[in-house]
Amino acid sequence: MTVSRQSGVFVRGLLAGLLQETDEGYRFIYDSAYINDLNACAVSLTLPLRPEPYTSSYTVPLL
Repeated sequence: MTVSRQSGVFVRGLLAGLLQETDEGYRFIYDSAYINDLNACAVSLTLPLRPEPYTSSYTVPLL
C-alpha cells in the first residue's frame, strides 16, 4: 500500500491519529499514545477507539 497524502487528526490539541490517502482508498489509524490516554475519546461515533486501522474506499467521516 502506497500512501500519497496524510494528515494528523487532533482532538483537544492532542494528536489522535493519521488520516491517509492510499492507492487503495483511505485509512485512519489512531496514535498509540492517544489510545493509551485515559481521557481519550473517539474522533467519531463511526470510529471507536481501537489499535487496528480503519479503511474505506471513500473518505472516512471524522465529525
